[in-house]
Amino acid sequence: MKKQLVTICFLFILLTSCDPVDDRLVIVNKTGFPIYYDFFFDMNDTSHNVLGVYISNEIKINDSSSQSILGTDAWLRQLQQSDTKSLSLYFYNTDSIRINQYKYKNMRQYFLANRYFKEMQLNEKQLDSSNWVITVNE
Repeated sequence: MKKQLVTICFLFILLTSCDPVDDRLVIVNKTGFPIYYDFFFDMNDTSHNVLGVYISNEIKINDSSSQSILGTDAWLRQLQQSDTKSLSLYFYNTDSIRINQYKYKNMRQYFLANRYFKEMQLNEKQLDSSNWVITVNE
């Protein structure tokens, strides 16, 4: 009986525990249109591929989106380990992505074509001063 109780407690703890998540970054859309966003710590990152997949990164007008990555203080660690010690953010009019998604092979080509309407490159000090809330205006 005691062994069963210990086993049940262990399973309960195992099933209810989770990995730590750093969700401090919040993006707020104050434009007059829905936006798509993407971010890089290093522009040499080639992990971004097909445009259509990223439509899920859309933020509606006057809405916000909290960005989460796994790990305790993961945003800070990523910043400190990046070549530029900064976070590069790119914002697009969602309609332009839908119209152009089949013209480009991957996100890198889309970036190189300068199809974004706003770019931000923020270091840790800038992010801390905004409390990690990024407001996107036109």
